[in-house]
Amino acid sequence: MINKHLPLLIMEETLTKHWKGFEQQVVNDLTNKSYCVIDNFLPKDERFKDIDLKSFSYAQIVNLYKSNELKQELSVIEDEETGQVTEVLGKDPFYTIYLNDKNKEEDENKQFLSSLVLCIGNYFQKILFEQILKLQWSLAESQKTNFPFYNKVALCKDFHNMLPKHFDNDGTNEFDTRKLTIVYYTTPNENRNWKGGNLRIFKPSKDLYKEDETIDIEPICNRAVLFYSDIVVHSVTPIIPINNNNNVEENKENVKEEEVTPPRTTITVWIPCYDYSLINVDKILYQRQILKHFQ
Repeated sequence: MINKHLPLLIMEETLTKHWKGFEQQVVNDLTNKSYCVIDNFLPKDERFKDIDLKSFSYAQIVNLYKSNELKQELSVIEDEETGQVTEVLGKDPFYTIYLNDKNKEEDENKQFLSSLVLCIGNYFQKILFEQILKLQWSLAESQKTNFPFYNKVALCKDFHNMLPKHFDNDGTNEFDTRKLTIVYYTTPNENRNWKGGNLRIFKPSKDLYKEDETIDIEPICNRAVLFYSDIVVHSVTPIIPINNNNNVEENKENVKEEEVTPPRTTITVWIPCYDYSLINVDKILYQRQILKHFQ
């Protein structure tokens, strides 16, 4: 039986110590490439004894789904001016929940995940401010509410689910100051009846006449991907059914299971900079990204 209070008591100390080892990689990669991949994102700590944080995270998301706490959310395209939905992309929904300060006082699943979101947000916002934006950390601290990080916990159980290419923050809303996106993958690697669901990053380039290089990042368990919300165009590739025995792609009709097993699960945290003037600072890069990908 897992002691639900143990992770909450020592998680921040454990994670801070572990993430310190990735700090320079994060700064260098974000500065030079606009994205960073970190494997073994959550550590194994002897004080947790039998508790595996990555497995615990996955279990909490599945428990929320089973208890109908996750709500259906379709991938849609909205009109930039009116906000009205102009196109629904596919018929298969994601199942999501947004965590907030109230969740810390609710059930075990939300308690743990809310605490994890806060740990991720606090640590990497400090890096963003002090080492990348070269701003005083106190500026961010002064802006914080009880639960300052926009987030999404998501579960996907349908084959061929995908997301089209997009910016997380396209700069059209002056109140949206999300600067850094962190996507954490929790699905076990073993016994998957699917492949795909990759994060496809279109490497930013000002060259209008050269197709952007793409990087496909697999949703490996305990992997986190960090990228600039306002710079990096990205998508999620379709989830394709496979034969578990030989990793051969199958037609959906030939797959015995009707659902993605185990379901693809993610925790996404967005880090704000609280200053709209810091969004899309390189206007030429932004405009050419728009021309290449969305015109």
